[in-house]
Amino acid sequence: IIRVNAKTFQDEGTVLGFVNPVDFDFADPNDRIFVVDKGSSQVKVVDLGRLEITSDIETGFDTKPLFILSSLEKSFILNGGGEFLEDKDSTVVVIKYRNNLVPLANFEGSLPIGDNPNSAVIISSGRLKVLCKGVYDPTNLSSNTESAISDINQYTNQVYSTDNLPGLYNAQNLIGNYDNSSCYFTASGGVYRLNPNTLNYTLLSSVNASLIRTNVESFPVNDSTTVYYEMLYMNDSDSPNSIYKYNTNLSSFVDTIIADGEVRDINFY
Repeated sequence: IIRVNAKTFQDEGTVLGFVNPVDFDFADPNDRIFVVDKGSSQVKVVDLGRLEITSDIETGFDTKPLFILSSLEKSFILNGGGEFLEDKDSTVVVIKYRNNLVPLANFEGSLPIGDNPNSAVIISSGRLKVLCKGVYDPTNLSSNTESAISDINQYTNQVYSTDNLPGLYNAQNLIGNYDNSSCYFTASGGVYRLNPNTLNYTLLSSVNASLIRTNVESFPVNDSTTVYYEMLYMNDSDSPNSIYKYNTNLSSFVDTIIADGEVRDINFY
C-alpha cells in the first residue's frame, strides 16, 4: 500500500506485508485502514501514522475476501469465492471497529448469504444490500446459478433474505446513486438499474462494462436556472480505453471519453 499526497503526488511512505491486497476502507479516517488481503484470507489493520500493519483478522480458512464496506461502527467483508462450483463462497464477515468512539478490531461473526458476494451498498433505509454474482463458469454453463441480492440489518447482523435475480448471471459492481435510493450493477448482457426495495431491474445498456461510477452534474440553462442530471460513467471491456457517459435522467448516452491507456478506475473530486 503506497501513501501519496493527493495534491503534490509526493510519496509519503509504503506499507509492506501483504500477499494480494484487493480493497481497503478507512476505519478511522486519520488513524487506521482495513486492508482486504485476498491472498492471505485476512483483513489487515494498518496504522496510518506508523505506516505498518498492527494486527490481522481471519476471514475463514482458504476464503477469498475481495470487498469491504464500512458503516459508522462496522466493516463488512465479502468472501467472493472462485469461478467454479467447487470454489464458491457464501459468507460476509463482520468486524466491529468502533464502540462509543473507542477504536476496535473485533470479529463479530460470519453471515451466510448468496453465492459469491462481490459488492454492496447501504441504501437509504439503512439496510445493507449485498450483490451475489452466483456461480458463473463460461466454460460450463450447466453449473451456473442465478445472481442474487441479500438483505442484511447492519446493526443486528440479521440476514433477512436472499432473493434471486431471475435470468441474470455474473452480476457485479453494485453501486448506489447520489442518495442510495437506486442502484446500478453490471451483469452478463450489460449495465442494469435496480430498485433496491422491490428488486425490480431494467437493462440500461448492452455495453460490456466492468467498471461503473455515478456523478451528479449541473448544467446552466440561463442566468437564473440550473438543471442537475445524474451521469453514469462506464468502461467498455471490448474497447479498453473508452469511457461512456450516460444520462440516467434522459436515458441516453451523451459523451465518450478516450483515454491514453486501459481504463482501470474512475473517480471524481
